[in-house]
Amino acid sequence: PRPPAPPPESQATSTTGFVIAPGGLVMTAEHGVSACAEIEVVAGLARLGGARLVARNEDLDIALLAVPGLERRALPVAAQLRLGEEVVAIGFPGRGVASDRPTATLGNVSAEGAGRAAHVLQYTAPTQPGKSGGPLLDRRGQVVGMVFAVRDTRREQLAGLLPSQNVNFAVAGPTLHRFLLDHAITPAQAPAAGAAMDAAQIVDQVERSVVQIICHAPRAGVTPARAAR
Repeated sequence: PRPPAPPPESQATSTTGFVIAPGGLVMTAEHGVSACAEIEVVAGLARLGGARLVARNEDLDIALLAVPGLERRALPVAAQLRLGEEVVAIGFPGRGVASDRPTATLGNVSAEGAGRAAHVLQYTAPTQPGKSGGPLLDRRGQVVGMVFAVRDTRREQLAGLLPSQNVNFAVAGPTLHRFLLDHAITPAQAPAAGAAMDAAQIVDQVERSVVQIICHAPRAGVTPARAAR
């Protein structure tokens, strides 16, 4: 059954998440769900209500949702990453784009410890608004990062500087791995002898595990610390 429609005066924003453990556990960016009164998860043609926030770390921008009725394969998380590694960013670019499927873009891990933050990596795959919380995957289909921000080039333009191109940020896979262990969740692992895949094969393998998250009506008196990017 479809959850009841939110009241007309409510506001809604969308972001992305991915299944991280059995039982409908979804990882996403904390800034996209921290101030929601109701959370709805869209998985293909299924619209699932009743999602609840079960763990969060505002400093790391990581959140875990429990989504009743969501049974999808958990994506494996890489405990290590390599500078220059090819990656695929998968997510939903926003509610203005009507699609039951996520989009995928290609790039590389371009820096570790971006902005002196050890838990952040920088990557070059083009990233649109709404993809926050989506997975960044290596060629074995492992999560090497979780998207959370893109560089704001408007300030650079106002300062008379050439705008940066494809400068995007993700929470690094090892930090996601440790977050799960600290919450007594055993991360899924890729097959030991898993072969490298091309982008199309990666999307085919992980697409069902990537979901769109719709945040309805912030709680009264609560202003989100950061808007979904």
